[in-house]
Amino acid sequence: MCPGDQVTTLETQGEWVRVRLLTPAADCVSQRAAAGSEGRVSGGLTVMQQPHTGGNPAMPAGLTAAIVSNVVDGDTLDVTIASTAPRIRMIGIDAPETKHPEKPVECFGREATTRASELLQGQVVLLETDQSQGDVDPYGRLLRFVWLPDGTMVNQALIAEGYAFEYSYRNHSKIFHFPSE
Repeated sequence: MCPGDQVTTLETQGEWVRVRLLTPAADCVSQRAAAGSEGRVSGGLTVMQQPHTGGNPAMPAGLTAAIVSNVVDGDTLDVTIASTAPRIRMIGIDAPETKHPEKPVECFGREATTRASELLQGQVVLLETDQSQGDVDPYGRLLRFVWLPDGTMVNQALIAEGYAFEYSYRNHSKIFHFPSE
């Protein structure tokens, strides 16, 4: 499977899912399976849009699929999209620093990085732009909201779990609504 492929689930077998490739999105491997091919993939790599539930906003359609290759810290990650490897800065949040060249590791920074890694490392994610925030930050990182295939917006989840706080780059961001307790 390549990022962006459209698949349908045929059956779940433990940690594996048998799928049929509906529409190949890119040629990320040398021997590409044709549309209609069936095979097994790790359940963690299956991309399916789920219905909206809970406190997350509804996941929009038409997002870009990517595979997380490295979690840099609590709000920054490296991904693979087709044959490119951009760095992503999650918009709408700020997590304590662990890798800033001019700052020491901040309190709770390692924990925020660990939690982001638990959610994201090796996962297929769906990336959403917000034109009000721009496409790239001053360090050349792509600015994106990051979704898991189950409909979880990672940016919001990290805030809700206390690993990051809401931060707007250009005086506007998605407003995160949390269910009242």
